[in-house]
Amino acid sequence: MTVDPTVIVTAILVAVLIALSAFYSAAETSITSSSRARMFQLEKEGDRGAARVNRIQIALRVCNGLQQVLGVQNADNILLIALIERQA
Repeated sequence: MTVDPTVIVTAILVAVLIALSAFYSAAETSITSSSRARMFQLEKEGDRGAARVNRIQIALRVCNGLQQVLGVQNADNILLIALIERQA
């Protein structure tokens, strides 16, 4: 029994898109759920990770970047659904 190469390519694309969707969801959750006050306190204490989170949060507020992250995640999910429906 042979497997159609397009099925293999589609399966790989679906796996990659699921991984990207998980990454974007995790990034969104971690940034939006972190306490700004706690991150600033940790940064004052010398925590480099907290300083990085603070820079990201400031950049997201300045350029309204969270909507862009959500837009990329939505585009990823739409492409994933389209690929799955095409194979169905």
